[in-house]
Amino acid sequence: MPYRCNICEEAISEKVFDYSKQHFGKSLCFHHQKEMLPERFYCSFCKEKISEKINNYSLRHFGKALCMNHQKDVKHKKANSSETTTQHYMSYYCNECKKAITYAVFKYSIRNFDKPLCRGCQPVIEKTSFAPPTKPELLKPAAHIEIGGKLPKKKIIHDGY
Repeated sequence: MPYRCNICEEAISEKVFDYSKQHFGKSLCFHHQKEMLPERFYCSFCKEKISEKINNYSLRHFGKALCMNHQKDVKHKKANSSETTTQHYMSYYCNECKKAITYAVFKYSIRNFDKPLCRGCQPVIEKTSFAPPTKPELLKPAAHIEIGGKLPKKKIIHDGY
């Protein structure tokens, strides 16, 4: 009897089936098992696991995922240095594969994916992401966008109040 994923109907092995039933309570392929796992965050320096709350704080204040110990180190270096930015002595890493990335790739990834990703991992995350586009222009079909045209006048309806 072939085993299939409950979501995508992909054929899976008996071992994958048994593992997914035991850990997730339903039949899932490897791809969908990975999506069901809670997101993990790691310090960019020591690769220690950090909470989502610490990760978000660190990204806002330091531009990088840092554990509490490395946040203290960066604050200490910043206080003892005349530099106002941390990007000169910090390196950036992909949250998925842990490869080093440039500051430009880091900024792009944070802006578009809300986490640091290398260029290799960005298309993979983009394909597996279920989030709809956030920009209003992307929600409209291109054929309906008019440039330089006049907007239709709105009718004002008075209801007697």
